[in-house]
Amino acid sequence: YHARDGQGARLEPHVEINIYRIVQEALHNVFKHARAQSVAVMFERNDTDLNLMIEDDGRGFDVESVSSGTPSGLGLVSMRERLDLLGGALQIESRPEHGTTLYVRVPVEPDNHARASTS
Repeated sequence: YHARDGQGARLEPHVEINIYRIVQEALHNVFKHARAQSVAVMFERNDTDLNLMIEDDGRGFDVESVSSGTPSGLGLVSMRERLDLLGGALQIESRPEHGTTLYVRVPVEPDNHARASTS
């Protein structure tokens, strides 16, 4: 786990909950499907976005075949639905036997404290 956020500001509760659930689902997928030896979770927040990356060194999968059909048991539908509610996006990079990386971007409101200190 690695987080970079110079201000330490909290997000809106509904955003925090949905991000938590997305990370939870992603880690569950790694445990259930990937047979990974290691997983990295990284957060970075700037003035407009929260960026999240979850990367594992597991079995990987063919993204196109999962995306074109009904994802069976991968939890991707749930993650995409949560991101739709937040106006966010999910990008998946994976290849069989080469691990998987999920990139999540969620727009966030500017930090109120930062705005107040620059006024």
